Amino acid sequence: MGGNYSKWIVLEDLQHTKFRVANYVGYGGAPTTRMTQEMDKNDAWNVLNCLRNATRFPEKDRSQWPAADSIDGAVSQEEIRMQELWDQALHWTAPGSFAREHEPFGKKPKPIAKATKGSGPSEDELQQMIKEVWDFAGGKRLKWRRMGRTPAGRKYEVLTLDRRVELLVGLTSIEVSK
Repeated sequence: MGGNYSKWIVLEDLQHTKFRVANYVGYGGAPTTRMTQEMDKNDAWNVLNCLRNATRFPEKDRSQWPAADSIDGAVSQEEIRMQELWDQALHWTAPGSFAREHEPFGKKPKPIAKATKGSGPSEDELQQMIKEVWDFAGGKRLKWRRMGRTPAGRKYEVLTLDRRVELLVGLTSIEVSK
């Protein structure tokens, strides 16, 4: 056990043979079986949500979503981007804040984000959004299938719908290829 655990969701555009990172999760240690089952369900939802949004806002996704020629390339691109953002966050101080700029490292005050009443969706609205994404699958059976390893040695799985790997993504639902 020990070490860091990470999981990347990478979508493949079969028409253009391009790969894009859709989501990432990571933390220390290996997940339990129960955690893995819950993550698989959440990952399936995230894939459906990402595909649904890509059909609803295609121009946004294509221009702001870097693509690579392989799973490994897409993940490597995102690892670099995340490291750059992390480095920037570690060294960022509010403009014009002399006191913050001169405090010893690690002694800066923690930022506080105050939630305001009425910000964000209600519980009913949230449940409706979750239902709409699951409905996008059209009642098809979702299952992750282990496929092997990438050339860089990453394990990978494919989300199947009704045991099919290739999917046709429409505006209102996902269909399996014939």
